[in-house]
Amino acid sequence: MKPVDKFGNPIYGRTFQRMLRIGEFLTKCGYRESENKPNLFYLHKTLIACGRSWKAICFADMRGTDIIKIWEETEPLFYVGPENTPRWLKNRVHLEETERFKAADVPYRLSYEAEMFDDESMLRASESDLAELGYVDVSSLSDLMEAENGICVVCGKDFCDDGLFCSEDCKEVFKKQAKEEEEKQYREAIDQWPRCDACNVRVYTVEDSIWIEHHKEYGFPEMRLQHIHHISYEPEATVLLCDRCHAKVRSNDPKYSKYVPVDSRPNKRKYRRVPCSGCARKALVEIGSEDSRPLCYRCRQKEKAAEKGPSHYYSTRNLGRELADKFSDRL
Repeated sequence: MKPVDKFGNPIYGRTFQRMLRIGEFLTKCGYRESENKPNLFYLHKTLIACGRSWKAICFADMRGTDIIKIWEETEPLFYVGPENTPRWLKNRVHLEETERFKAADVPYRLSYEAEMFDDESMLRASESDLAELGYVDVSSLSDLMEAENGICVVCGKDFCDDGLFCSEDCKEVFKKQAKEEEEKQYREAIDQWPRCDACNVRVYTVEDSIWIEHHKEYGFPEMRLQHIHHISYEPEATVLLCDRCHAKVRSNDPKYSKYVPVDSRPNKRKYRRVPCSGCARKALVEIGSEDSRPLCYRCRQKEKAAEKGPSHYYSTRNLGRELADKFSDRL
């Protein structure tokens, strides 16, 4: 090993000493250092499956990259090649080697694409299985590698090809099982939803409506929008009511008298209706206040408009009329 990265930058002190210790671990696992590319270790891997031998090369790269320098991340970057290696073979060899590293306490790291499952990883999956990937809990590329490794996820047959299923029959069985499992989880989630305290009907929030719309194909029990209703303000006490029961409480239905708040909302303003001093309508006046000229909403707006003077709308409209009269002979 040499104390330089792939760009010729020197590697100092503790970083290179740690690289040497990792190199010893890799050598014990059967890896060899490249003669032409120092600090790059490789291992030829042969896999016997489906009556033939498959070959791949495992790489443990301690040369650093242009984004992550070796003194920032000393662990070797692990990947499987060459580029023309079938995807299922890369995934299977990747899983076998990383398990071997973990058992031997060999540190390693993966590239960003291997750590995070993204749209590019989805595009690398076979087109025939993209729909089925939605039913598999695939949150990272390692999960995809476990699923797509040339072994059927339904019957366990080793078919040595890309994809999740060995046949169309297994694909249909998987889709059926996935649908049943999803519906089961949906039913269990619905059973845990809160219920209206008055009529015992399940209630949901506005945020839940998106989830309900996504699962509408399974059908729904009767569900209504929830309201958090106060039966007391001091001390604060609330109950869950559906929208129908809440409306009946607000309309003073005697059957729902026990849900009427025992006290008033604190700091709530109370108003009384009095004749407007500007017209024949009614004006709202806060109880306890002294207003010598109570005005309704329309009269207040008229007074505000009179204080501001002609509005911009009327000014521009009059200006337009003046210009039209001035240049009428040219039109």
